This record gives sequence, structure tokens and C-alpha cells, in this order.
Amino acid sequence: MQGRCRRAIQGILRRWFDYFHERHSRDERTEKKARIPAEETVASHEFFEIPKNAKEREEFERQYMTPKELADRWKVSESAIHHRKANSNKVPRYRFGRAIRFIRQEIYEFEKSLPAQ
Repeated sequence: MQGRCRRAIQGILRRWFDYFHERHSRDERTEKKARIPAEETVASHEFFEIPKNAKEREEFERQYMTPKELADRWKVSESAIHHRKANSNKVPRYRFGRAIRFIRQEIYEFEKSLPAQ
């Protein structure tokens, strides 16, 4: 009886492992990444990640705006920016890993293009 149970459990575990491995293979993860829009993956020609060096970080912060800064500037919640509300869906966003940034110049140009209120 013990041998039969052990073989049954081993069979279940083997099928589960095969299923899990098939679902989470490297090809599938690469395919998922490929479906992300280009504007969401590549940040800019100069920076591909947020710099750790203080001098480079300062230059980076001059060029890019955080969602919090944009929310403060537009007087909306940070959540509205993250959820692409309050016209933030009309401004391209750039990902640096998990961080989201907006190019300051694009924000300024977008604000100029809005009708005066």
C-alpha cells in the first residue's frame, strides 16, 4: 500500500512540475516582455537605469520627473498619475526597472499645448 501511494504522489508531483516548468519557461517570460509597448520599456538614449552615482543622479533628476512630482505639479493624487488619469495617459511614460519617470521637457510641452483655463 505504501509503495502504491508513494508512486501516486510521485506521479502527481512529476505532472505538477512539468506543468509548472512549461508555464514558467524562459520563452514565455520573454514573450510577455515583448508585448509591453516600446515606450514602457526603453527609457532614453542616455539612461537605461536610474544612476547610483551622485553626479549622474543629479543629471538624471534634471531630465526626468517622478510621478509624485507630476502629481504635485498638477495638484492631483499620485494614484491618478499611476492609473493614467488626469491627462497623464497623454504623456509618454518611461520605465527604469520598476520605476516610472516622465521627461520634464515633454511635460512642459504638453502643458503648453493645453487650452488656457
